[in-house]
Amino acid sequence: MKTIKEWLEQLPEPYRKQALQNLDPAETHTLREDMSSALDIAFLWKPSPEGWRYWEELAHEYANKPKPVTNALSAIHAISLKLGFPAEYIVAVKPWTNAPLDKWEYQLKDNLEWIFINLSNS
Repeated sequence: MKTIKEWLEQLPEPYRKQALQNLDPAETHTLREDMSSALDIAFLWKPSPEGWRYWEELAHEYANKPKPVTNALSAIHAISLKLGFPAEYIVAVKPWTNAPLDKWEYQLKDNLEWIFINLSNS
């Protein structure tokens, strides 16, 4: 979790500067889990100089980005979604040796062999 201000500071220019100028001071330290939800409540979009559609398109772009897999719990969820079966069937996960966090191995209830999966969209 990060503060809304921390999220907005990660935006590329010119979004970063514009969003920080529009930021409602009451929301500066509000915590959010992702960029899209931070943008949703950072300020009122319609009266901003850029307008509602400008910010709605940016928030939508971030909402559609895949969430990074950073720990075992998020890996179980991502593997479950990718393979289309309940997370309860996955009994163990581990990052693939010396690989980015989109490459994991998992074990299923019925088969305790380690199975490799690449969770990236590529």
